Amino acid sequence: SEFLAVVASRLTIALASPRVARSLEHGLAEVERHALEAAERRAAVVCFPEAYLPGLRGQVFEVWEYGKREEERAVAERRIRTLLARAYFDAGKPDEAYREAKESTDIDPNAREAHSLLGRILRKQGKIDDAIKALRQAAAAKGQHSEDWVELAWCYRDAGQRERALDAARRAQRLDEASPLALRALGELEEDSAQAVVHLERALELSPGDFDVLVALGEARASLGQTAEALALLRQAAKTKTTERLQLALVSAYETSGKLEDALSVVNALVKAFPGVGGYYRMGSVLGRLERFDEAAAALQRALRMDPSHALAQYQLGATLMRLGRTEEAIAAWEGACKNAPEDASLKAALGFGYLKVGRNKEAGVACADAVQLGLRDVDTLMSFAKLF
Repeated sequence: SEFLAVVASRLTIALASPRVARSLEHGLAEVERHALEAAERRAAVVCFPEAYLPGLRGQVFEVWEYGKREEERAVAERRIRTLLARAYFDAGKPDEAYREAKESTDIDPNAREAHSLLGRILRKQGKIDDAIKALRQAAAAKGQHSEDWVELAWCYRDAGQRERALDAARRAQRLDEASPLALRALGELEEDSAQAVVHLERALELSPGDFDVLVALGEARASLGQTAEALALLRQAAKTKTTERLQLALVSAYETSGKLEDALSVVNALVKAFPGVGGYYRMGSVLGRLERFDEAAAALQRALRMDPSHALAQYQLGATLMRLGRTEEAIAAWEGACKNAPEDASLKAALGFGYLKVGRNKEAGVACADAVQLGLRDVDTLMSFAKLF
């Protein structure tokens, strides 16, 4: 066809005709020499004779014997590069770690440990799709390991594929029923908070004092309204170290339990150590509940400078501005929140009341109807909406 003719006219294929290699080193050198020569001639593909490396057996001409020395050297190099990659990774040098891990997988494409490590490195670099490919290759290797499926579960979660993430975590747990890593993954991915607590309690039994399990279990307990138990777990975790996630969980638990001054103390420390959108959003929420509305608005505006599409911060800012009597600004914030989270019925309801406040009744009716259609079930809100129709 015309299409194939055009493609063919733009693609140069080089056919290499090397002599029979005398050794593995000789063969590799010949491959490199022919590939460079083909590249100079702008070839896109280089074809070598079948089984040129390690050498075609059973023919009339002689090829070198399979040698244990070369095989052992390749195995040793792969292991050394994998160890180097792990050391670089642990030292916080992901680029160097990636280079060594990739070399290791090039030496042996079936090396499970190297593919597993490569997946972890790629995930840390934010290359989630590539990480999934590497970890799937590791998980498909002979002799599956639970930890590979756990890491794959986190990657699927990062990619927004929760069901696949949960399936991978379950697979990990089947491979090793006593794996705290697998049980923690199940607990964090489980939508049912009560079931999540069961998994996380078991993980804590198997790994007492584990920081990540304590934080996850504290979050799960808080979501069930068990704030006293949640705070006890989170404070225990805080004795080991602090992270942004831990401090956010502490702020949320304190705020939920009504300990607003404690929440404010933690969130102040949080934004100093980890000045991110989550911290400033939480600060705005706590300050708003303390009725320090000017400070709350400032914190929420700072959060939105970091992430203009943060719908919850926009919603909270709207509520705060409304308390300050800045109605038009509040409506603008709620309009932005609805744009960024169009399926949130509560945001639509807030916008409807904002419109109602300034006499924009027609727009209020449309927003409130949208909220009801999206599934709003709050009785007081619905009664208020009834006045519009």
